Amino acid sequence: PRDEIIPIDTNIAYGDESGTLYYADPRPEENGLNRALRIDYLNMRYEELACDGVNPHSIDRAGTTQKFYMRTQNSYSFDVVNFQTHEVRTIDMNHTRAADGSELYHRPRASGAYNKTYNIQLLSVKNRPAVDVIDVKNDEILTVLGDNSDYNLSEEIVSNGGSGSATGHALWFDEDHLGVVDRVHSLVWLYRVEKDASGKLRFTELQRFSTEYPVHVVERVEHAKNEEDTYLFYSTIEGDVDSKRAPEIIEIRFDPFAETLEETGKRVGLAAGTQTGASIKPTTHHLGITPDGKKMIVPVFDGHIYIIDRESFQIEKILVGELGAAHVNFSEIENVAIVTNHFSRYVTIIDLKDFEIAAEVEIGHHAFDPDEKHLLQPHFSYVDPDGRYFYTFATQDGDFVKIDLETHEVVERLHTGGAPEQAHS
Repeated sequence: PRDEIIPIDTNIAYGDESGTLYYADPRPEENGLNRALRIDYLNMRYEELACDGVNPHSIDRAGTTQKFYMRTQNSYSFDVVNFQTHEVRTIDMNHTRAADGSELYHRPRASGAYNKTYNIQLLSVKNRPAVDVIDVKNDEILTVLGDNSDYNLSEEIVSNGGSGSATGHALWFDEDHLGVVDRVHSLVWLYRVEKDASGKLRFTELQRFSTEYPVHVVERVEHAKNEEDTYLFYSTIEGDVDSKRAPEIIEIRFDPFAETLEETGKRVGLAAGTQTGASIKPTTHHLGITPDGKKMIVPVFDGHIYIIDRESFQIEKILVGELGAAHVNFSEIENVAIVTNHFSRYVTIIDLKDFEIAAEVEIGHHAFDPDEKHLLQPHFSYVDPDGRYFYTFATQDGDFVKIDLETHEVVERLHTGGAPEQAHS
């Protein structure tokens, strides 16, 4: 069942806390305060917990519990954060072993992708093209999937996305099949999970699906309205300016019966092919599919936003937005899409009636510094359940902001300090 899995990133609302969001604040070298934040966005208040690992970069709910997994990307460990008990516990991955004996010498990449049926969560690895499988009940790493060989990340990954991470986002195709996005070898490893007669989990490799170039993420149709859309996924090919390879979006079909991934033949190249003057390469990051399922909105880091028809797979319009365009949220009530821009102090609001930019909302005061490349807006922001307000961070200002999607204005601001840059992975 579709509701038994969180395919990529843990939905903060999947727990039982309404009106609450969580963010990671990185190390002082990145202007942060090395902590986790719990934000009551209804009353605009926050709590904080110091993290033990070096450089927290994302926080994901551990399944349906009140625990959170904090990936600390300069540590060979991750933290388990609990705001109810005010405890932070570190899981060591420095020359230790998983339950099945697999060696762990892992720096965490992203800790989303929860499976309620098996109560396991996926933690993709930064320094190897692999994924750790976590038993959420006791925070134990059960096994390692993908390529767990000793890989030197200083070996260049040819991609606009750079060589900083060996994996993209791990994901669930359905409750019995998962994917490891291998950026080193440009593969998606497909696995089956099942319980044996003794109740022990078994993982079987089924396929190594080639993506030709490194991929950041494989997205599903979030608002699937038919069975076909349930099995369609979209791969964001990062491209490479040095070889004049533009970023692409490729449609993939998952067949749960044959247990295979295959291209449908639909792919579209995104025209940006040269590096921008601000030293940000035109890479794809995440994309959004409109609530009616008809269009894709694909932001590219160079500021172009592509409107693509899902049926014809043709580009219908290219909008010029802001530098670092990366994530898309939707409000059905206000009929808008909101684009987060990592390297701009403006949030882009797109009117879904005509797919034109309705507003650029200024949320902070910092300008992008190409020598440091600190984020000005976070990975992942939120539309409230009523669809009226959008919540995000002016990251380098340390301000959590509330935007009215009807008036296109910042209506409240909560100063937390630091530079909170990432909610879930």
